[in-house]
Amino acid sequence: MDDFSKRSSVSCKLGPPPLYKLGPKFSYERNFHMNVKMVEFVIIISSVLALILVSILAKFKSFRSNLPPGPSGLPIIGNLHQLHTNHLSDHLWQLSKRYGPLMSLRLGRVKVVVVSSAQMAKEVLKTNDAIFCSRPVFTGQQKITYGYKGLVLTPYNEYWREMRKICTLHLFTSKKVQSFRFDREEEVFLTIKRIISQITTPGSPEVVVNLNETIMTLTSTIICRVAYGLRQG
Repeated sequence: MDDFSKRSSVSCKLGPPPLYKLGPKFSYERNFHMNVKMVEFVIIISSVLALILVSILAKFKSFRSNLPPGPSGLPIIGNLHQLHTNHLSDHLWQLSKRYGPLMSLRLGRVKVVVVSSAQMAKEVLKTNDAIFCSRPVFTGQQKITYGYKGLVLTPYNEYWREMRKICTLHLFTSKKVQSFRFDREEEVFLTIKRIISQITTPGSPEVVVNLNETIMTLTSTIICRVAYGLRQG
């Protein structure tokens, strides 16, 4: 028992393993390999960025070559930084003085042609209406409409023309509109009754009726009754 305790005490007194110092040759090789990897990483990143920049510049050049004149923008955001959202119509009018009634802009990756005169609008909307009447195709819209099976978001094609014909002949006729006359009159009556009850409540101060909110509620309620047979709220 005493021998075992002595051996245990001896083993507990053992120190950490000895440390070996690396020579200068090993340190130099390690630094050299690290520098080589760093240079390779920088070269790869620079090549990728250069390819992206060249691709953007090529698209930007082709965009400008086939479209009307317009203000030059940045490679990624386009002309977004040049538009003032608070007074967008006034800003576009000022740009049309410089670039003409038909000018091109780029909102990010989206190409936009701005028409600023009645003559040019007639050219676009009447003379060449079949060319400009379609809608852009987006993945989100395609998912929502189950492959563009509706009418509002569907691009201009044979299916859209057939759907419009069906709606014009069977859904949007004067006879169909008159069939929902009772629903419209009832909702208007309830809205007027609600306004009168607000302004004639005894003991209440003067009440200001928000007509914008009231008319929006009336319109949405009529649409819900006509489309789904249910009253909103």
